[in-house]
Amino acid sequence: MKRAIGFLRRDISGDDREVDEKAINDLAAAEGYRVDTIVTVGPEVPHPFSRILVAVSRTDADVVITPSHVHVADFARALLVVADLIIITPHQTLRRGVRHSTESDRP
Repeated sequence: MKRAIGFLRRDISGDDREVDEKAINDLAAAEGYRVDTIVTVGPEVPHPFSRILVAVSRTDADVVITPSHVHVADFARALLVVADLIIITPHQTLRRGVRHSTESDRP
């Protein structure tokens, strides 16, 4: 089975954190992934991308699943060097190594 990690920011999910975690797990199951962990960070974490790198490396994940572009806006391009990215809303799958327009690219 293909491996995934989830990623969300508490300051963005807010009271919907459990809903977002369930959405990550549901989408992963629907697309044939096993979620090994959901990396959850708050605004106090200075470099959340480093947490993702550690989790991807530790679990040998193929993909990172996140609720929306906003959760990964600061480092979406860098993330696509190491894993595919699935965004739940709006549903989008971005493949690693392929140049994509991301939310952070938009004016």
